[in-house]
Amino acid sequence: MRCLTALLALMPLTATAGDTLDPRLFNYDATLATCLTDPTAPDLAQSCAETLTSAYILRRAIARAAARCTDLPLQDCPAPFEEQGLPAIAVRIATDVGCDATPVADLAATPLSPDHCISIAADIMFDEGVVPLDTGLACVRGRDCADIAALNAAFWTDAVDALADGDPTIRDLQARNTASCRTNRASDTTAQTCIANRAAVLWADLMNEDR
Repeated sequence: MRCLTALLALMPLTATAGDTLDPRLFNYDATLATCLTDPTAPDLAQSCAETLTSAYILRRAIARAAARCTDLPLQDCPAPFEEQGLPAIAVRIATDVGCDATPVADLAATPLSPDHCISIAADIMFDEGVVPLDTGLACVRGRDCADIAALNAAFWTDAVDALADGDPTIRDLQARNTASCRTNRASDTTAQTCIANRAAVLWADLMNEDR
């Protein structure tokens, strides 16, 4: 995931427990793996963007709840999670396996590791189809939608690069697709969505050729 890693490294993160949690603060590896399961599925990039959005909303809710557990260990602090519409038992399961409970505020500019309590609890809840009470995004004045679009584009670009294995023809095609998407686009979000769509189509074509 070279592009995704580079994106996270270059863009400063906001590690706050309030309403300005940054989508790039969280790890989505386990969730995004589901986007690659069926190369024949329609609208791969859009479907994955929706999956990514749901994963962010869930992780944001868990992080908000965890930030309120300042006087108790997470496993002994169910109320903030339940108030977000989250099953506290998932957090207890995460802590039982020895997850990293470092507060988000102490991890500025560092995406949460897969073994962080928020990451593990989120994966458990995502698999169970848990949806928190607050599902809104900050897309007009906030960066949520732009950041999610960038993460989705980087994910699909990485997926193509992994299949290309240095093939100059595929790399050139991807570069031209990216350049075309960035030309005369109304916004960066639109351009990133275009990049994701074209990369997902290219990935699916490459995968289906091998079948």
